[in-house]
Order: sequence, then C-alpha cells, then structure tokens
Amino acid sequence: MKDYTICDICYEEKEKSVKCFGSCTSKVCLNCLNKMINIKSTIIYFNCPICRYESTYNKNKLFTRFCKSRLSTMNKINKLLLDKVRNLNQQNLDLDYYIERHLDIEDYIEEHLDITSL
Repeated sequence: MKDYTICDICYEEKEKSVKCFGSCTSKVCLNCLNKMINIKSTIIYFNCPICRYESTYNKNKLFTRFCKSRLSTMNKINKLLLDKVRNLNQQNLDLDYYIERHLDIEDYIEEHLDITSL
C-alpha cells in the first residue's frame, strides 16, 4: 500500500511531496513547489508557504540537490532564467532604439526601467 500525503497548498493527496527545506514540517506536492519557485534578479528561490523560510539555489544544499534531481524543477528554473534573459535583451533593444533617436537617457530610464528590482 502506497503512502499518500496531503499537500499544504492544494490539499490534494499526493504520492510524492517535499518537506520544508527549513525547520517546519509543511509538505508541498511537486506541482505546487514548481509553481512557487521564483527568480529575484538572477537568484532562484523558494519560500516555504507556512514558515516563509527562503531556500536559495546554490546556497541551500538541500534545495539545490532537490532541484538538480528533478527534471520538472530544472525545466522551471531554466524557463525563469530564459524569460529573464529575454526581458533584459528586450530592454537593451529598447535602449538602443532610444539612443539612436537621440532621446534623453534619463527620460528612458524613468519611463521604462524599474530600478528598484536591480
């Protein structure tokens, strides 16, 4: 008989779940965990939905090892990084366009870039 766990996010019974990478006992299914992985600047992280412990890729050994062992999680990380690169490339293209048109760079920055996220 297989052991099932109830996910603390979607409340579905799942065969596989992941325990918090911090110290609490929350359990999240793989699907919910993949949805909750995010990127800040170039840092990949996951916040536990219960205790808010932040696991950072390449800093938290358990989280990093888990990510590397799951194809679906690595696909999510690759997608986040690819989207980030595309966004930066688009910003660079926009910047080149404005510079070619001799517009004031300060106007461009105020209009298009979110400096608080850098």
